[in-house]
Amino acid sequence: MKKFFLLTNIPSPYRIGLWKEISKYIDIEILYTDKTEKRRNWKIDFGEGYRYILLNKIKLFNMEFSLQLFKEILNSKLIIIGGYGLPLMIQAILFCKLIEKPYILWSDGAITNHENIILKYIKKFLIRGANKYITTGIKGKEHLIYYGVKSERISIIPLSIDVTYFHNQSLEYRKNKIKLKDKLQLKKYVILFIGIIVQEKGIFDLINVFKNISNNRNDVSLLIIGNGKEEEKIKAIIENKKDIVYLGFVERDQLPIYYSLSDIFILPTHYDPWGAVINEAMACSLPVISTNMACASYELIKNGYNGFMVNAGDIKQLQETIEFLLNKRLIKKYGQNSYDMIKLNDHKVVAPKYVITIKEALNRDYY
Repeated sequence: MKKFFLLTNIPSPYRIGLWKEISKYIDIEILYTDKTEKRRNWKIDFGEGYRYILLNKIKLFNMEFSLQLFKEILNSKLIIIGGYGLPLMIQAILFCKLIEKPYILWSDGAITNHENIILKYIKKFLIRGANKYITTGIKGKEHLIYYGVKSERISIIPLSIDVTYFHNQSLEYRKNKIKLKDKLQLKKYVILFIGIIVQEKGIFDLINVFKNISNNRNDVSLLIIGNGKEEEKIKAIIENKKDIVYLGFVERDQLPIYYSLSDIFILPTHYDPWGAVINEAMACSLPVISTNMACASYELIKNGYNGFMVNAGDIKQLQETIEFLLNKRLIKKYGQNSYDMIKLNDHKVVAPKYVITIKEALNRDYY
């Protein structure tokens, strides 16, 4: 019997739980193009409880191809294609168009940049033609419509995580919060950043803002987690600054420790297709501050309720927002609101929505 496939890039830790949940409803197999990516230091773990294939590839004229991918598409009832930017994703789209195979195009989201006319028409050709589209929010939907997709073909399905895991782990670690903070020499208030250490994540904006704040008060620490090409620059900037703690890369299963001892989570990104760390911080009951260049901000942040969305690169606005939130009463209130909101973005809640979209794409029951 033909089955369903989902083509994605790597076994991302925050996705594996979703694959397991979807597998409870339909016979689906995940096709991975790679084990990992250059910027990712996650341990390679495909997990258990679902079926997957790491695609065999060959290289011709400096381009990757997978004959196995074409074979699986031929044997599928429908395939979900996770994007249109990687070579194998493009090949999958073109092959589905050629053989008229039903497919769903799926992407986390995007802030639409108006590019030159040639690039626009190339993207328009690749994006249009799917039976259905899945994106994570309003910005992703606007992006698809910009390239000519009809609104009724688009399903908004939020990016999900294992909310229960992050929440319960953070509650457990909070029992030893004082001890953990003392070990890292953290002060009364802890501002947390987790992300790749690159300019576009806005980390240097945050450091500059924090320096201004710490000049006026001595009860705040900045905790930075992540690695990347700018990490040596970070180390040089924060040298001899005891109120900034840089831990480098931390495995995802250890992150609840650091969410639990923090008070405010900040992702001051200059561009992010989503920002899954916002989901994680909210699951751990933290207020969140992010920018108008993260798609997650539009879906997960309600200004004055669980955090704030600020303009990317606006140092003054970011500083004023942080200073406003440095209040234990507000932190507790906003943090509880964050957790209440993010419950709907749990894998168990989201997985059935993928099944409904697949049925709509086939326009009939598959049972």
